[in-house]
Amino acid sequence: SYFYSHRDISFAISDLKFASCSDDGVIKVWDFERVEEERTLKGHGWDVRCIDWHPILPIIASGSKDSLIKIWDAKSGKNLTTLHGHKNTIAKIKWNMNGNWLLTGSRDQLVKVFDIRTMKEFQTLRGHKREVTSMQWHPVHEDLFVSGAWDGAICYWVIGQDQPIASVTTAHQSSVWDLDWHPLGHILVSASNDHTTKFWTRNRPGDTMSDRYINTEGKEEDAASTISQPSQRP
Repeated sequence: SYFYSHRDISFAISDLKFASCSDDGVIKVWDFERVEEERTLKGHGWDVRCIDWHPILPIIASGSKDSLIKIWDAKSGKNLTTLHGHKNTIAKIKWNMNGNWLLTGSRDQLVKVFDIRTMKEFQTLRGHKREVTSMQWHPVHEDLFVSGAWDGAICYWVIGQDQPIASVTTAHQSSVWDLDWHPLGHILVSASNDHTTKFWTRNRPGDTMSDRYINTEGKEEDAASTISQPSQRP
């Protein structure tokens, strides 16, 4: 299928098809039931680092090392539009739950929101001091999302506000590679290059502060728990 590293994969809402991307600059659409390649999407000039299938429509968004975001018709393979705005590699790309907003994070330290209805940039968010490495929309509040960076910081954002509503600058000691919410949205989990997985939550009224822990720098963090993972595979 590929001769280069695979970078990302995303299923269609129907679960019958999925897309994958790699360092050869190519995106492939696969038929999951028949276990075969359906079509190849070409147009990026460099490694394709991330993709995300639209939650409703047969549309795929892709981000590349060429600093471009492309929107594709998954049925025809046609490139519908190319979005500009970032000045470095697109590291992560995410549709929100209703499919109107496309969230992008880049090595230029910026997070951008594009409105798919106008195919234009809606907002630029500045708050990270290093490359953005991970992002995730909240499963309940459609205007809320989190982002993680190369320096281990995690920021909480609300669309329409230029600055983070909250940030944990020392959430991890190294890159935050992935973020995800509990389906109910009350717990956030982060995975890092520092070999730990952490669970974050806000205290409810009347709760004790027993879910706070002391990090390696002697500071308290709002983490429910921390799972240390071995630095090497067995």
